[in-house]
Amino acid sequence: MEPSTSVTFVKEYETKGAVRYNELDVDGQTTLKPNDPYAKIGTLYIRKRMFNGSDAPNKIVVTIKAG
Repeated sequence: MEPSTSVTFVKEYETKGAVRYNELDVDGQTTLKPNDPYAKIGTLYIRKRMFNGSDAPNKIVVTIKAG
């Protein structure tokens, strides 16, 4: 089995072409700052076109798997 980890993010705001998400702590309660030592990713920008014209979700989960 390949090692993997999942990270939960909440929407912070939208720009003209992207949505900015901030990482939540392991309990899913507190937004981590990008320079927080516990942050695995920090801040994540996703292009709006990835949502195919739908509204961007308020919460997303990103799974990272060794390739």
